[in-house]
Amino acid sequence: YFSPSLARFAVVVRPTRAAADSVKLALDRGARIQAIVAADSLRGEVRSGITETRRDVGVEFRKLLFEEMRPGQSLVFGPDRTKNFAVIHLIEIVPERQLSFQEAAPLMEEAVRTSVQDTALDTLIARLAGRFKVELHPELLMRVRLTDPTVDSL
Repeated sequence: YFSPSLARFAVVVRPTRAAADSVKLALDRGARIQAIVAADSLRGEVRSGITETRRDVGVEFRKLLFEEMRPGQSLVFGPDRTKNFAVIHLIEIVPERQLSFQEAAPLMEEAVRTSVQDTALDTLIARLAGRFKVELHPELLMRVRLTDPTVDSL
C-alpha cells in the first residue's frame, strides 16, 4: 500500500486581472503566500486560503499542480463564473511513499471487510432472485451524482 501524492497549495482570489497579476508579481519577488492569505483572512475574504489535495482526487487544476507546476510557482486563472480571478500558488508536493504495516493495517482490514460484504450481498441477491425480478440498469448509473464532501471545489 502506498500513500497518494499530496499537493499543498494556496488560492488567492481577486476581483480584477490586474489585482491578481499584482499578487503573482509579489509572490514572484519573494512575498510569503502565508502573509497574503493571512491579510485576506483579516479582511474577511473567505475564498482565499491554503489547502491540499491528493493526486487521485478530482480537482479542476490537478494536472497543473502535479505535472506542470513546481513548488514556489504561481499562475493566474480566470475569470470564473463570478468574474473573479484566482492566483494558484503551489507550496509543496509530498510524494507518495510506501505505508508502514501500522498505517496499512486499517486499509487491509477495510478491503477484507468490503470483500466479505460483497460476497454477502451477492448471496442475498442470488437467494432473492428466485422470488423477485432483479434487473440491472447501468445506463442509469451516471445519473447518480457521486461527490466527495471533504474536498472543496473552487
